[in-house]
Amino acid sequence: MRPSGPEPLAVLAPVGRDAELAAGVLAEAGHACVLCAGAADLAASLDRGVGAVLLTEEALTAEVASVLAAHVAGQPAWSDLPVVLFTGPGVEPEVAGRLAALGNVTRVERPLRRSTLLS
Repeated sequence: MRPSGPEPLAVLAPVGRDAELAAGVLAEAGHACVLCAGAADLAASLDRGVGAVLLTEEALTAEVASVLAAHVAGQPAWSDLPVVLFTGPGVEPEVAGRLAALGNVTRVERPLRRSTLLS
């Protein structure tokens, strides 16, 4: 049985301290986070249930995109997993192609402000 309350947020940001910093800001605001090191951790988190996925552009590898696409394809028609992608000023064509299969993706440009992350 899962605990009551909102589902945690999966955070996949493998470069630097982005994941720790984002999770810290979100935790201060009362949001539980699961830090994912890669595609396998993300897949396990999706299986356990998350409310949304937050990831950086460099984390959206072909393997991660495949995990997300498989999860989205297996969702009931009424369900919609929010994906928040932290990007630079422009999206690389390779990344843009991966985004197309994911459905509900919100792009947020970096540098990211605390107020933007919380909103």
